[in-house]
Amino acid sequence: MRIIILTALLSLCSTATWAIEASVRWARFAQGDQPYVECYVNIGTRGLTFLPQEGDSSKLMATVEAAVMFKQNGVIVQFDRLTISSPVSETPTAFLHQSRYALAPGTYEAEVWLIDAADTLNQFQVSETWAIETIPDLVQISDIQLLLDAQPNLDNAPEGFVKQGFVMKTLPHYFVNKNMSQLMFYAEIYNARVLAQECTVQVGVYPSYGGEGNTPFGLSSLKKKPSSLIPFLHKMDVSTLPSGNYTLVVTVRDTAGNLIAQREVDFQRSNPYLNLTAVPLAKMEVEETFVDEMPIDTLKYSLRAIMMQVSGNDSEVVRAIYNGNDVDKMRQYLLYYWLGVSPNHPEVAYKKYMTVVAAVEYTYQNGFGYGFESDRGWMFLKYGKPDDITRVENDPSAPPYEIWTYFTLDRTNQRNVRFVFWNPSLVANGHRLLHSTARGELNNPRWQVMLYQNAPKEMIGNSMDATEMMDNWGRNAGRIFNDQ
Repeated sequence: MRIIILTALLSLCSTATWAIEASVRWARFAQGDQPYVECYVNIGTRGLTFLPQEGDSSKLMATVEAAVMFKQNGVIVQFDRLTISSPVSETPTAFLHQSRYALAPGTYEAEVWLIDAADTLNQFQVSETWAIETIPDLVQISDIQLLLDAQPNLDNAPEGFVKQGFVMKTLPHYFVNKNMSQLMFYAEIYNARVLAQECTVQVGVYPSYGGEGNTPFGLSSLKKKPSSLIPFLHKMDVSTLPSGNYTLVVTVRDTAGNLIAQREVDFQRSNPYLNLTAVPLAKMEVEETFVDEMPIDTLKYSLRAIMMQVSGNDSEVVRAIYNGNDVDKMRQYLLYYWLGVSPNHPEVAYKKYMTVVAAVEYTYQNGFGYGFESDRGWMFLKYGKPDDITRVENDPSAPPYEIWTYFTLDRTNQRNVRFVFWNPSLVANGHRLLHSTARGELNNPRWQVMLYQNAPKEMIGNSMDATEMMDNWGRNAGRIFNDQ
């Protein structure tokens, strides 16, 4: 009997060409000698067009046209076109599609395109390259599928959702959020029948930077009898797992403890409430400091004004404190933050910063929240004043836009960084980020096509992968961006 070894060759490569919020994951399994691939597409609500339904305008639904293709040496060997719709609901609702594809052994480039059916310029594309190989008579483990939920199949769910009698819904982005106390996953062990005795399936979570050499979290072992197929649906308590990046490792060992097979998958955990005690807030003496008599509305405003300055676990901490309405923690964290900025003069640093916040608030206010929380206000506070701003309001085929240039961006250690903001709604100060070359910010290769969407026939190339526009009178965005 032949079974499947699934080897990832290249890391995931993803580019969002517009604003669809999506997670695309793959897992590779086998049924007998036939390998197959499952594609999991989780689509969020942000950036997607939800339309009122005919006959009941209070109900909303979004529709996405999807294409799934597999290539070998640049040639498409399998293609699937799908229409994916969200549940009909009074509020926009995230949704999931899962599909299954039989593939022969070989190396593939798998690609997924998502297009908002109500706005065809609103697109998302992702690709990944991996190999499927066959090797006889070896114990192997399939890919690990991280799950949001698994329930018995009582309602004849679609085939792509069902394995071993369970409806399995994939965890979006493989991100275990703060509201989740358990990590659930599914894997299959193939060809364990070649073992003379029972085997041990061991599960452990390790920090991603250290792998199995570190002390594992939640290490567990289960005995399994020899079998051609061992389905493995498992969950573990992660309520005390700190925020961070981790690797879930599943191994098969013989009775002597020798390693026979191993599979692993990376995930991210957010657990800000656990980390609140890790911040030395309780030791922060706020008496006779600038935060001591600060009212709650000022505290909340001040915390919102530093949201863009904090990152990683601290951003989760700040949001948790802000939403928790514990005035003491607000005072303690605010003092803690500004002591980190200026240990000797935290109040001076705070007041200087809040002066800038007030100016940004005045400049970018638009009636939809604070001005410093608009895209331009947020980036101004996060990265500082740009070295150059080009404002364009009279381009004949584009809405108003701005191009910001930073000659040096210390925060990312980059030079000649640019941000493009546009205002398709034409609302006062309604500019949104369209593209940036700053690391960690929205990078949209098709920004020119989006900016000049009123001239769709003048893009260079086909509508799926065009990134530039033909030259025309008054069309200067590309030249400004490239300093030509």
